[in-house]
Amino acid sequence: MGFLFLFASCSTNKSIGNGAYSDISLVRDAQDYELKRLKEVKSESKAIFGIPLSKTSEKEGMIFRFNGIDVTAKKKIWPILSMVAISVVTGNLINETVGLNDQGEYKLGLPLSSAIAVPFSGAINNQIWSDASFSNAAWNANSELLTENPDIDIFLNPKYEIKAKNGIWTQSVQLKTNVMGARLHTDEYLAEKEK
Repeated sequence: MGFLFLFASCSTNKSIGNGAYSDISLVRDAQDYELKRLKEVKSESKAIFGIPLSKTSEKEGMIFRFNGIDVTAKKKIWPILSMVAISVVTGNLINETVGLNDQGEYKLGLPLSSAIAVPFSGAINNQIWSDASFSNAAWNANSELLTENPDIDIFLNPKYEIKAKNGIWTQSVQLKTNVMGARLHTDEYLAEKEK
């Protein structure tokens, strides 16, 4: 039964929002900042065998304490290395199952048995790295927020719409992010306003 569960595909749709006004209202007076709704950010990511196909943003940027969303991008090297390791281990199991020839060597050999193991290894690796697409989509959306809004000091009340599909060998995520931004007024601005 567990074997069937491993190879089942699923789709999920989630809407995530922040239920409280951000910390800025606790430490600043309303006249000290200006709020605005930022342009919606959309991001997509795909992976095969748990290995991300989509590029991650070159620009590194992180918004800390952003509603519990993990924005660490998954590097391709780790899923690739685990895919190779799982293929070799599974290839060895196939060799053991097929057995030896008259000369005492494996009938298939490790390269061929590892290649035969790719569909099984890919399914396992895709389950191990099941969040690879989501992590990269979130990373790219986060980086775009920072790049497109250099004047924003604090990002508030994020809302996410996430459409994810995890198949046997593939995964994909479409992410929409709506955020409020606060720009803190400078001392010069506040002094000018008081005149």
